[in-house]
Amino acid sequence: MVENENLSSLITIVVVTSPIQSNPSTELLDRCLSSIIRTWPQLAECPKVIAADGCRECAPGKNRKRVFGKADAATIHRYHMFLDTLNARPWLTVNRPRPIDELSTEWSGFAITLQKAIEDHVTTPLVFVTPHDYELEDESLVDVTIDRLARAILDSSKERRVNYVGLPNAKTLTFHKRHNIALEGLETILLRGDPAISLIPLGLWKENPHLASVQTYRDFVFGENGLHRFKRGHFIEDTLGQQMLQVLKSTHEDKQSCFNSFGTYLLQSKAPCTHHINGISYVETKERACRGYSLAKDFEIQRSEAAVEFVRRMNEH
Repeated sequence: MVENENLSSLITIVVVTSPIQSNPSTELLDRCLSSIIRTWPQLAECPKVIAADGCRECAPGKNRKRVFGKADAATIHRYHMFLDTLNARPWLTVNRPRPIDELSTEWSGFAITLQKAIEDHVTTPLVFVTPHDYELEDESLVDVTIDRLARAILDSSKERRVNYVGLPNAKTLTFHKRHNIALEGLETILLRGDPAISLIPLGLWKENPHLASVQTYRDFVFGENGLHRFKRGHFIEDTLGQQMLQVLKSTHEDKQSCFNSFGTYLLQSKAPCTHHINGISYVETKERACRGYSLAKDFEIQRSEAAVEFVRRMNEH
């Protein structure tokens, strides 16, 4: 097993963020980060990188919501304030987008923003990647320790290569059934222990919260000899991921060997292990209360309060 005290040299947490209407509030991102540490306290000492995408200014009234890397001046200004707040936290590394002019910055999209962050700031063999608007459900992961998932990747063999372990949300729990043709005949990996953990084949590379090999990111996902060359605005799942599925669908002989070159697995679980918050429309909890919106009562309030407490502890550490 991986020793807890060594996790900081094995895993880097990378959160990909971009302009949203709740900026300059950091509540959404703080909820994301605090859920990771609440689930796996051993990761508190691991490097934490914020991969920040850019945004170009559009004419007032032309684009009220951020679409394809464009937003109005007020939205971008709030985003810069948000990034300034994160920069002031000594326990975070913020990979800011390259400035173009006084307000606009280089827009890359999820895939290239993540690639730049990995190239510039990740020195560990593993990376835990998540978009900024996901929370981990610690109750669903109570028997799943991060060191066992890390060891599954680090100790996997060429014949049963594990490069990626995704955490399921409500939709991906049914992924295998929906893509049974592509995944037919592929074998589940059993991680022995108490309790045993099963990893089921996942035929694509999703952006949803996952632990992955950094070398595989560099060689397979972003490498020159990979299946896909990313362009500005691309997501990994919508491009490379779909090509992976097509390869598996068209492979009829020795499909397992073909899949082993991907090595993408999903943690088997009876319940969702992640919760999508929807960052584009997110409104800070206290603002929703002021507007008279209905809240999920204890759930929303507790998560936002936990995020505040998490940041306080990290700042004082």
